[in-house]
Amino acid sequence: MFTFDLDSEDLFEERAKQFVGAWGIPAPIVTRVRARIRDMWSDQAGGWTPEWGREAETAESQGDWLLAALCWGAAKFPTIATPIRAEAFGRQLAAYEKAAPSFPVSFERRRLVVAGPDGATEVAAHIFQRRRRRRDGLLVICGGVDTWKVELHNAAVRMARLTGFAVVALDNPGTGETTAPISPHADRIVAETISAVANGSGPVGMVGVSFAGLWAAKLALDGRVDAAISLGGPVGAQIIQDVRALPNGMPGILAHAAQLNELPAVEDYQGFITEFSLRRQGYFDRPPVSPVLAINGDHDHFVPLADTTVFTGLPGCEAWVVRDGTHCAPERLSTIMPPAVMWLIARMTGSPLDKAGAALLKPLAMPSLRHDLA
Repeated sequence: MFTFDLDSEDLFEERAKQFVGAWGIPAPIVTRVRARIRDMWSDQAGGWTPEWGREAETAESQGDWLLAALCWGAAKFPTIATPIRAEAFGRQLAAYEKAAPSFPVSFERRRLVVAGPDGATEVAAHIFQRRRRRRDGLLVICGGVDTWKVELHNAAVRMARLTGFAVVALDNPGTGETTAPISPHADRIVAETISAVANGSGPVGMVGVSFAGLWAAKLALDGRVDAAISLGGPVGAQIIQDVRALPNGMPGILAHAAQLNELPAVEDYQGFITEFSLRRQGYFDRPPVSPVLAINGDHDHFVPLADTTVFTGLPGCEAWVVRDGTHCAPERLSTIMPPAVMWLIARMTGSPLDKAGAALLKPLAMPSLRHDLA
């Protein structure tokens, strides 16, 4: 556990839209917390965690347990770098458990022990499914190194309600309740968790957000899932030249996910990140077993454009580059994701009806995409 250089205002500038649009925290709350925060790591008034904690406690006092859980999620953001953030994470899980009876879909929280690259590891899965007209199959959603499964709640619920599939939200290795660190072969943890939850019940698709886009792509390319969306995934088609130069604290966030005690030296960090590359592992040298839809903005300041466009040349795969979009294209997700999820379902099931639905929805995404990068 260590802190690192990170300016709170820079973080708000980058993530405020995510807190509102993706997580579901009301914009007025984000605005007033932003006005109060003066320091990223302080545990006093004006510190990031205490000020978000004030909003969480207000929500708790009003019985709005889901909002409280989301605000506690913001309080522990972007990683457990201080003791007060560890406390906030515990309070997030407690608030979320109290919110569960009000969810508009059925919900199960399941604790598992699965095999990982370095032995057994503990994980927790949140499973959502609508109560009627269910379909056999599984959709998995997993976030990045700073956005964990509770923050994916609204996305998971929407997917469950719209598709009829069971939807499983997971923490990325090295984050949340997944105890093993992130590592080049931590995809095994994700795959073993999916196998334990799926229990052979129909096709499996995965939506990997940010760093988890790497795992989604990898599991599809070698056939461990039936189709995948990699949203902003750093798949290593082009190696990032200086990891420690990534903005807004990302080097420190990644180091925490790897369970390191400090930021590595430049050359050590570079070597570590290079090992994750799917190009280095040979995945782009052979035909994919299952299809991948790669999506990202054309102005991502973390992930090279080539990590999206590389999929254009792979049979059955597609790349959607969002015009004027940043990391994971939050600016256009409301128009991009419905046709993207329908694309995923059509590839999972092969059903003529699902294929027709995907063809019908795809034109909705086209105006937001660049068509000059094939």
